[in-house]
Amino acid sequence: MDAQALTRAQPGLSMQRAKELVTFCNDALVRAGCTTVKRSAMFLAQIGAESVSLNYKEEIGPQPYWAGYGGGAAYHGRTFIQITHDYNYRGFGRWCFEHHLLSDPEFFVRNPTALGDDRWAWLGPVWYWTVSRPQLNLTADAGDVPGATLAINGGFNNLEGRQARYNACMSLNRAILPTPATLGKDWFDMATKADLDAVITARLNERLGWWLPRFALLLRFGRGNKAFGVANSGAALIDNRGIDGDVERRIDALTKEVEAIRKKVGA
Repeated sequence: MDAQALTRAQPGLSMQRAKELVTFCNDALVRAGCTTVKRSAMFLAQIGAESVSLNYKEEIGPQPYWAGYGGGAAYHGRTFIQITHDYNYRGFGRWCFEHHLLSDPEFFVRNPTALGDDRWAWLGPVWYWTVSRPQLNLTADAGDVPGATLAINGGFNNLEGRQARYNACMSLNRAILPTPATLGKDWFDMATKADLDAVITARLNERLGWWLPRFALLLRFGRGNKAFGVANSGAALIDNRGIDGDVERRIDALTKEVEAIRKKVGA
């Protein structure tokens, strides 16, 4: 996804701000496993609703009820999904530590304001999506906006607006899919096996499109946490009926990209 697509997915977001956020957005979509149009649309719609089109990374306040949050007012809502309470700050910090994004799992408990930085503003929703509410991708697969809203919001706040956002994102189709090529050069150093699997899946979807079901695509992870092998070195087993030249060229290009990633991660 590029900055232009991000502005269309988030009405009211400026192009300048979209350019600042789009790399983190692509990273977040991949890490959350949102590598299909439905999943990406649900992620972007719900995050957009929670943050008013990525314009707010912090709960508006101060508010009197903040005193009732776990740990007190310092742990009010932050990130684009509004992580709240000290125990959730701690949970997110531990997740970041496990993914080699932080050296101190208690970092956000000690430094709650840091959670408002752009990088964490995107990764907070990834943690919530995959750890706190791990059913969300299945909910997205079903196109269940009320179900996703309940999981994220605890109710049905602004359900009509969330549905409208989802419909708008769906209309953008493949333009909202993550683009692994935009990830920072240190991404591979931080990536887990699941992250790499998601990248390959996204690239397969992007390159082969509707041809994808016609091929038996085999991705097999191997030596260590980051190394993987691709069956038959062609990235695909093709049926004996043959394929046209355009698809063959796309498979050749895909194979080169897979090999480049293999070299990058030391496979």
